[in-house]
Amino acid sequence: MLAPRLAAAISAALISLMPLTAQAAGPASADAIAKSCPRLPEVAWWDTTPQKIIEYVDQTFQGDWDPYIAKWESYRIRMTQISQSNGAAVVKSRGLRLEGDSLVDHIRDIDQRLKVTRCLKDHFGGKYV
Repeated sequence: MLAPRLAAAISAALISLMPLTAQAAGPASADAIAKSCPRLPEVAWWDTTPQKIIEYVDQTFQGDWDPYIAKWESYRIRMTQISQSNGAAVVKSRGLRLEGDSLVDHIRDIDQRLKVTRCLKDHFGGKYV
């Protein structure tokens, strides 16, 4: 009976070495893993969830997180430059003008979204399972 025990031990060892994406059994597992990441900030015009971000990266960037993260880093830089020059950013889809404290708050929201995105990248590598 050594062979079945050995096979089970090898199987368990291999599973423990797999990335989290390979271990997840379905959306419920992915949801649980995503919940281990920081919460997305509540920004009215973002209408997203961790699962939507993962799916978007998979579909748009074929699972390559770097261009998606670079897009948000670039956006953060633009918002910071506007804030530092005492300017205003306009959210055309909402008819909003962000300046002063509201722009600083938005930059904090972008920072939080970047934290969440990096966490998702670490856990999923772009693969929603």
